[in-house]
Amino acid sequence: MAALALPVPLRAAARREYRVPVELAARRLLVACTIEGQGPFLLGIDTGGVVSMIEAGVAERLHLQTRGKTPLGIAGQHDMYTMFEAREVVFANAFRQERVLLAGVEQARFGPGVAGMLAAGCMTSMDSELNFEAMEWRLFPDGGPTRAGWVAHERAIRPTRIGSPHLFGQARLGAETLRCLLDTGAPTPTILRPKAARRAGIGLDGQNWSPGQMNGREARIYRAKTALHIGGLVIEEPLITVAEDAPGFIDDGIIGLPVIQRLNLASEVRAGRLWTRPNGRPAEVERYNMSGLWIDQRGGVLLAGRVGKGSPAEKAGIVPGDRIAGMTFGPMIARLNGRAGLEVSLQVTHGGAKRDATLVLEDYL
Repeated sequence: MAALALPVPLRAAARREYRVPVELAARRLLVACTIEGQGPFLLGIDTGGVVSMIEAGVAERLHLQTRGKTPLGIAGQHDMYTMFEAREVVFANAFRQERVLLAGVEQARFGPGVAGMLAAGCMTSMDSELNFEAMEWRLFPDGGPTRAGWVAHERAIRPTRIGSPHLFGQARLGAETLRCLLDTGAPTPTILRPKAARRAGIGLDGQNWSPGQMNGREARIYRAKTALHIGGLVIEEPLITVAEDAPGFIDDGIIGLPVIQRLNLASEVRAGRLWTRPNGRPAEVERYNMSGLWIDQRGGVLLAGRVGKGSPAEKAGIVPGDRIAGMTFGPMIARLNGRAGLEVSLQVTHGGAKRDATLVLEDYL
């Protein structure tokens, strides 16, 4: 007997598709779920994550079974982490997953009300899509639809020694083509390794820079003089964070959530391909330290840590090691990270000599 040929609409309808609502809040991409019938809990979608994570206290309250310990590097901290197993996780009453392994993290800083993070496997274990227009995470167990009008990134899904395969995309800064991890768990727009930044034309020694931080380590923020192109999206003269501290599997850098949310992403797992398409979402307001002064607190004493090149702090003659007074730590940080045009008055002690200094914040990059 000949096989029955289904009409195209019916064949398309037969492909399973799950649509899970997501939200953007506190610089996280979040999904609500129940874990073993309890909740709901908010989990972040972290396409840069090696393994999924949960607050250890939440795992213990849920009485999740332990599955030994695993050495992991999480947020720059290398340690042995207890692995917990959730027998069932249901995402927004739309998609059910069994036997989910999660690393238990003590004193986690996932964000207000966030109980854990989902690793890169949420996009690389089956064909999936992050659609920031509909605010949906879409899963296609039988393979995703065709992607006419999307930009293809070949060899984009790369396995790692431990944990989930990751998503990589091609970007271009100036004339330099860069291979970057697409990391929805990164709140920084664009991070490059120093060698990649130099190849892309950023003058690490000559250009103005502002002090920043990545995973608790020092970083510098520069203004690129050319446009960043990624997946059909063009960002003119973006801020670029340059940092040494990046996992070894990252080639040139990281594209974070503020840029990614302006693209829809779709994985084609068997082909190892990533598809991207601009979605028209507006750019976030750029932010960096317009004073150029990084403050360290040691035993209640405030010291100038780093001073950005060309910054108001440098113009005011402040150098690393100067003692800074005039406000307590919290209010001082808030003032130093204020808007352009704001005046910040400080008392500076250098070599035993005290003086008053006024910084006028400006967009100096």
